[in-house]
Order: sequence, then structure tokens, then C-alpha cells
Amino acid sequence: RGGKVFTRDGSFSINPSHLLHDAATGFIVQGYMADEEFQITPGGPLENLEIPIGTQTIAKKTTDAVFIGNLDSDGEVGGAGSLQLSEIMYDDRFTNNDLISSVNPLGLERATNDTPLHNLVRSLGDFVTFTEDDAGLAATSTFVFPELQNQLTGVDITLTGLKGDRALPETTFVVGDPPPTGGTTLGDFINFMGRAFGVNDGNWDGIEQTENTYSYVRTNPFTGEQVNGTLSEGQLGGLDDQFSLGQIIDRQADYRSVKNGDFLRFTSGAAAGQIAEIVAITASTAGGNLDTLTLRTDGFNSLTVSPAMGDTYEVHAGAQIALAEDTDMLTLDSSDASVVVGVPATNVGVRSFTVQDMTVSSLSLEEGIAPNQEVQYMSGGTLVSGFVSTVTDDTVTIAYDSTLSQDPDAGTTFDFIDLADGTIEVASNAGTLNGIDDIEMHSEGERIGLFDRPSISEASGESATLTTTVYDSLGTPRQVELTFVFEGSSANGPNTWRYFAESVDDSDMDRVVGSGTVIFNGAGQYVTTGTSVEQVVVDLDATPGVGGGVDTPFMYALDFSRMTQFATPFSPSEIQMQEQDGFEAGVLRDFSVGLDGIITGVFTNGLSRSLGQVVLSNFANPNGLDAEGGNYFRRGVNSGIPQIGLPGTFGRGTVQSGILEESNVDLALQFTDLVIGQRAYQANARTITVSDELLQELVNLI
Repeated sequence: RGGKVFTRDGSFSINPSHLLHDAATGFIVQGYMADEEFQITPGGPLENLEIPIGTQTIAKKTTDAVFIGNLDSDGEVGGAGSLQLSEIMYDDRFTNNDLISSVNPLGLERATNDTPLHNLVRSLGDFVTFTEDDAGLAATSTFVFPELQNQLTGVDITLTGLKGDRALPETTFVVGDPPPTGGTTLGDFINFMGRAFGVNDGNWDGIEQTENTYSYVRTNPFTGEQVNGTLSEGQLGGLDDQFSLGQIIDRQADYRSVKNGDFLRFTSGAAAGQIAEIVAITASTAGGNLDTLTLRTDGFNSLTVSPAMGDTYEVHAGAQIALAEDTDMLTLDSSDASVVVGVPATNVGVRSFTVQDMTVSSLSLEEGIAPNQEVQYMSGGTLVSGFVSTVTDDTVTIAYDSTLSQDPDAGTTFDFIDLADGTIEVASNAGTLNGIDDIEMHSEGERIGLFDRPSISEASGESATLTTTVYDSLGTPRQVELTFVFEGSSANGPNTWRYFAESVDDSDMDRVVGSGTVIFNGAGQYVTTGTSVEQVVVDLDATPGVGGGVDTPFMYALDFSRMTQFATPFSPSEIQMQEQDGFEAGVLRDFSVGLDGIITGVFTNGLSRSLGQVVLSNFANPNGLDAEGGNYFRRGVNSGIPQIGLPGTFGRGTVQSGILEESNVDLALQFTDLVIGQRAYQANARTITVSDELLQELVNLI
């Protein structure tokens, strides 16, 4: 019949098309439907009300996460990362018996990033003592990964470990698989370790993104002391130390062990808490000690407060998992009159010459020179490498293979280098809860004891951690772990905390998914963050083990504005995620209708959302409606136009869900009138009966 009809009968149900309807007539109920964000816009066009129980699913990705809690201002500022070294590894492809010594019993070159995993060997520790005229015998060795001698690919190497007080999930490196899940060289395996353990070296997703990723304090290998100092007056030669945002000259310093990429961190004074990356290590005077640090000044990993006299500092290595690096120990310039080079001579297949430095009494004690260290110098205009065979007082003997012509050029310099020792250096980020320990490796069920050495240094610095659950665009729950570390503090503030974000759900198997800073004032109140928007970025690209179809990268913002930093000596730093706006997938399982006509759907994930709204209509003259039967009416000539709108507005009633409408008359009065009518009927009936009997009797008499 078409058109709109109106009714007071609300006995509706859901038809097979999930539409709200009257089962007796098939008429469809209309109202306002909610949009995809479950928002209802009153006054819009009327639509059929759909309630898809059992079929409609909802999910929403997290876009914002809000955190609350307190970070302890009484905790240790700064701190350091942990340092752990693996056992020494060698490359069995390069044998040289001339290298056999107490520090290299195998006579092999140390392993490098390019060493294939099946060529890695380690010493069993049984070397033969030899004399200077005896080349000696190599010690016995074993392969690091014996299974690779029979099968070059497809071998699984599993990794586990502790990070702070948390167990890292087991990860598996497959020899022969392409990165990130596998590889074939020691470098591939080391890169895998860095991703699996979530060590933030400042670079992730191929971009430099994190500042101040410092680790343990550098140690001078010659003195055994940490590399630190104080900017002071009247140092070497009566000269003051010099400093600026871009350079530090500490005239009493010995920076021979410092590397480009290390971090200078001020621990007290005007620049307390300031950190900058070191880009060059030089000497302030020709031929003098390495006492000058050139700092990065492009605004990233750079100082913002200029140091002052009396400020103290430390030099930290960068956080990373990598092969241990060479250390430049000493340079002897043979053009200097105090340096004398002896005449080369050959003895038992080894050609050697002496270099004497008349300015020192002991090269071993004062400069750390020892047998088997590498020496680089120019020969015939080409850079070559020899090695230290002996050290006596002020004289060092340099040797090389006699079959090669590598006599030194006149006036050349000799650079003594502490050999890269073929060990994997695991340097964690700062903070007690970032320290890495108990590294375990297994290959095909066999334990590989590469990390049985005790840690060289432990992580320190006040820290706090929490694991959060957020949701991607398909409603899949994702785990993101945040670790906060007290990075820097200065008088009257500000106080800076750095957070490190990690996730096991990142598709490139790199746990690092974000980092940034939270800054508080001297009263412990939140001030700002390091960037305008602090966010986490999780890659969810499709891989053989991870399905596609989800928005990637998955990004959401972090809100720390409700956090504080007060002294809490009796309770540690504690933070929580107060709320986040995402939710997992859920199916519509039930619904209800409120007084305002809003249809609220209840989903299996516990959420409730508005699906639509029933509307009501008023008429200026309801008695003018045309009856359609079945308690339905149409607009009549005298009814006026329908005034359609929200329940409870402009004189429209409310919706009473689940309630049958009662009678709109006074039942007591109606029953009374019924009794009166019945009595009147009975009296009238009796009168008629009497009249009939009288007439009948009259007829009989006639």
C-alpha cells in the first residue's frame, strides 16, 4: 500500500533481514540510524532501523593512550647500561702460526662480521708455550655451531635472556633464511640479537630517531679507570680547560679508548644532565695526548646548555650489540728525533724491526703495548699491518711475514691498535630495568655457551616499566612495553625521563618501536615532552608468519600529562595506562531501547554502542487520523501534518521498552456503569414479562 503509517502498538521484533518490524503486518520501523562511529544525527532522513544481532562486528584501533602514575625523583639520575661479552671467536679460514701466543692460542684471525657461521671456532684453552725462535703449535679448537658442518642451512638457533627483571621471549634465528629471520654470517646473527633483545642504538626503521642512547661508562684499558673528568683551571702547562657547545678540551684527559659515536654526559654543574654525541677525538697540541672531544651540534644528540668550569662528566659507550671494536692505543712518528727505527732483519720466516721511543721508560706500563697487538704503518706508500712480537722497556719489535715486502717507509708513523677480540659486545641501554643478562643460546637442542662470562658492568639508574595492550585497525590486541629511565636533573629543574617502547608484535622482529622524553619541573609537575607528539610506531607488514590486511604502520599517541615526579622513598616509581580509545573485535549479541528511543547494542567484547533511535510523531488533531485497522493510522485531512522527532521533546512521550500499554479508562467507573446497566435491563425485562402475562390473561377471558 506504500506510504507511512503510525501506531501506538510497539510489539516489534527483528525480521530475517535484521530490520525492526511488526511481525503481524511486516511493516518496518523507521528512525535515525547511527553512523560507522556509532554517532546518531537527529533530524536527518528517516531510515529503516537495522539491528544485525550475530552478524555486526566492531573494532577500533588505538589512537591515544593516557598514562598516570609517579616517577620517583629520589632515584639515581642517569646511570649506565650493562656490558656483557661473549667468548672469543675465530675464523678458521685464516691460519697463521706466527700469530700463536698466549692471547691467541689458535694462530687464527679473530672473527669478523663477514665470517660465515659455519667457520666460527673457539679455543679449548690448551695452547703450547713457545720461544721466540719457535713458531709453536696451535691449540685445539671446536666449532661454535657444530651442526653447521653437516647442514649449512635450516639450522635453528634460539635466543633467550633477561632484561631487567623480565624474561625476554624466545626468538629463533634460522641459518640460511634471509634477514630479519635468519642469515649466514656472524654479522647477520648479531643484527638479529640486537632486534630480539630490543637494544635501542638510536636507529630503528632505518632512520636515526632516538637521542641519548648511552650505555656503560668507557674504561681506559691502560689504567682500568672509567673515562671521566672535571673541567678545571690551570691544567697542563698552566692552561685552563676549554669548553663550548661543540668542543671539550680536558688537558689531563686520556681519550685513547673513546670511540666516535660515544656519549659525553655531564653529571654535575651548569650542564648537569646534558648529553652529546662525540664525533671526533683529537689532541689539542701536535704529538700530545688525545685530550679533545668534538661534539655533535646539529640539534640532535647535542648540548643545549654550555658547560662551565667545575662541571664533571663521564664518557659512555653507545648502546648496541656488535663486535667489540679496535682501540687506538699509541702513535709513534718516526720523523720525530726521539723515535728510532731499527734495521729490518729476517729470522725463522719472520721479518722484524725495532721502534724505540726515548721519551718513555716502559711502553708496556705507560702505553699498554703488549705482544700480538696490530701495528699499521706505510710501506712503499701502502698501508700494511704487522704485529708486536716483543716489548722491552722503551723498545717494541714489530714483525710481519717474511715472504711479503713490508719494510717501513722512512718517516712513517706507527699506529698501535688493540685487536678487535672477536667477541660480541652486548651493551644495553641505561637504567636497571634495561640491563641484559643470562643470555642463553641453543642450536638443535644443544646449549651454546658463548655468554658464560660474568657481566663486566651492571645497569644502573632509576627506572620503571609496564606492559600495555592496545589494538590495531582490525581489533587485534598488540603488546607494547614501556620502560622509563631517569635521564637527567638540574637545580630547580627541569628533570628529564626517557621512555623506551618495545613490542614483540613488530613485523620486522625489531622490538624497538619508539622512544622519547617526559619533562617535569622542580615541583614535580608535568611540563612537556621532547616532541609535540610522542608516539609509538609498530610495523605490521605482511610476512610469512604475519597476515596482511591491517593498517600499517600502526601508530598511536602517548599522553603523559597526568603523570608526576615526586620523591617516594618508600615506594618505587609506578605508572599505569589509565585509558586508551581502541578495542578488540566484538559481535552484536543483544540490544535494548531507552526512554529516549536510542537502541543500544551490546557486543561480545563487553562494549555498548548506539545503533539507532526510534522516533515518535505528534499530530495537531489525533482524532483526525484515518484508521487502517490493526491499530495503525494514516494522516487524515483533519489530523494535521506529522510532527516527527525525538521522544520526550515538544510534547512527545517517551518510549517504555518491554512494557504493555494499560487501558486508558477508569475501570471502577466502567464496572459500576455496567452493573447499573445490567440492573436496568433486568428491571425492564421484568416489566415486559408482567405486561405480557396481563395481556395473555385478558385474551383468555374474552
